[in-house]
Amino acid sequence: MNRIVTIVAAVLLVNNLIAQVVTFPPYFGAQGKHYKNCGIVSDQEGNTYRTVVIGNQCWMAENLRYLPSVVAYGTGANDIPYYYVHGYSGTDVDEAKATENYNSFGALYNWPAAMISCPVGWHLPDDDEVKQLEMFLGMAEVGANGVGWRGTNQGAALKDWGTELWLSPNIATNSTGFSAIPGGNSANMQLYTHCILWTATENTTTSAYMRTLIYSEASVHRFYNGKSLGYSVRCVKD
Repeated sequence: MNRIVTIVAAVLLVNNLIAQVVTFPPYFGAQGKHYKNCGIVSDQEGNTYRTVVIGNQCWMAENLRYLPSVVAYGTGANDIPYYYVHGYSGTDVDEAKATENYNSFGALYNWPAAMISCPVGWHLPDDDEVKQLEMFLGMAEVGANGVGWRGTNQGAALKDWGTELWLSPNIATNSTGFSAIPGGNSANMQLYTHCILWTATENTTTSAYMRTLIYSEASVHRFYNGKSLGYSVRCVKD
């Protein structure tokens, strides 16, 4: 009897491993390039995301779309989680999810919402984790620690290739497979021109660091802004 139980357990284990392999399809980016990945990840609502390995980190290769609630753009707070969809001014989640902007660019999050919205096993990257990514791509440490526009072509390496979503001219190679896209902000501005991503690192009690990529620049902008604003989120694996 024990032998039968052991055999059944072994079969179940093999089937489980096969299932895990099936959920790790290759990720093909711009021009059919294959990127190393760590599988497909699902959020709390069942939305699925491609991933990409860059250096020793595994990142989401798509903007987070988790949207448990939604408020009109312009609504904000430093200590209450708020979720937005660019250009949407209602509070109906299903209606917001049916918009073209949600399906193209994902959701926007103020900083409190960004801190709690990544899937289990993933988290909002802190400022040092983003610096690690930037330095792996060749940015000098002194540059990574600075503010404003830093580096050379690290932004181009992170931005999605082409002008389907980015305004022309989009200076981008997407050599990393990170595929950053320009989701704008909760003030209903900068769609198609700015990809702004929160980090988990506070600057003050009311502000936190973020990164900005724009269509006409190859470098990466580091600064901080008010936690009440809504920006895009990319999660990194724990």
